[in-house]
Amino acid sequence: MTEAFPAKLRVDFLDGVRGWAALMVVFFHLMIRVLGNTTPLYKTRYFAFITDGHFAVFTFFVLSGFALSITFIKRPQQVSIPLAAITRYLRLLIPIVLTSFMAYGLMKAGLIFNLQIMELANAKAWLGEIYNFEASFPRLLKFCFFDAFFHHKVPTSYNIVLWTMSTEYAGSLLIYLSVGLFRKENNRLHLLPLAATALYLLKNNPSLACFILGYFLAEAYFSYGQRIKALKATHFISLFLFFIPITVSTYFKIHDDRITALLAFVLVFSVTFSSLLQSFFSNSVSKFLGKISFPLYLVHMLVVCSWSSYLFLTLPQYGYPHQVIANSIVFSSVVLSLFLAWLISPVENFSVKYSKQWSVKIVNLLLDKVEVFTPLLNKMKKI
Repeated sequence: MTEAFPAKLRVDFLDGVRGWAALMVVFFHLMIRVLGNTTPLYKTRYFAFITDGHFAVFTFFVLSGFALSITFIKRPQQVSIPLAAITRYLRLLIPIVLTSFMAYGLMKAGLIFNLQIMELANAKAWLGEIYNFEASFPRLLKFCFFDAFFHHKVPTSYNIVLWTMSTEYAGSLLIYLSVGLFRKENNRLHLLPLAATALYLLKNNPSLACFILGYFLAEAYFSYGQRIKALKATHFISLFLFFIPITVSTYFKIHDDRITALLAFVLVFSVTFSSLLQSFFSNSVSKFLGKISFPLYLVHMLVVCSWSSYLFLTLPQYGYPHQVIANSIVFSSVVLSLFLAWLISPVENFSVKYSKQWSVKIVNLLLDKVEVFTPLLNKMKKI
């Protein structure tokens, strides 16, 4: 009999950072991708950091590495890789299915307008690739269960933000595999092969390196956190480090994912060891954003391609100045995205709760099937 993982341990400030990062992705798609070419203000330094969606995604990856490893650090246990793989797949799958079906419904109802505004927004190269295909129910199912995780392509995607799921899923398996292979209770030597793995990935696959960097942070936080925080300089160093990614994002265009990965690590590191930053990312607003972060990430592109695009198409006929129109689109789209994310957040909770139970049943069923064929296999070996 295979047992489920113990209940996931949560760290509030991690959820808070994830929530604000999700909001940055929303701002990026609205202010840069849709409105940026017609609204110069949005591409100025004033909005550079809050619209840095690529940095936000890499921050997600570091946070995932941190969060996924917490349980194994606080409650050392043997890792069942098949159980972990199925649990993680189901955990991500359920919200993906819901939001993909929502996109399918919008397409069938004729409520997707991004193709109609791509010329007006001077964003044909991006908007022209999204939902530019005929909605098909069999293709939708294939997308949800396979393409979103293993073969995502923008021209056939029901939600283009799911390009990150292959990395998210692979990074999750990397954490489980690393814990299973290297981690031994009260033995810090396992950090050496992890360090080598992180350096290799930082050179060859920076997005996956983020997961290992998050793992290191979790080890440092739970093993040495109190001693690090006790140092007088820790508070000031953490605050200083926190502003490094913000400054770099504001004044420089980073095209090297290795640097982006390190900056994401620095930001999460600074929050991890600063009581002041932790208190901010654990406040009520941050907790709310953290609670709806994954639904917000999934649902906002549906809003962008329907509601936001519709407003962009219709508001100019009333004679409002473009900046007023742009601001109205951003404000209303963010509010609507937050509301929809909150509305479907129970599905997120459902996926967390039942993915573990269902994965246990699936693994046990597979083990039972193997046991049924074991006598036959043994006979075949004797022939």
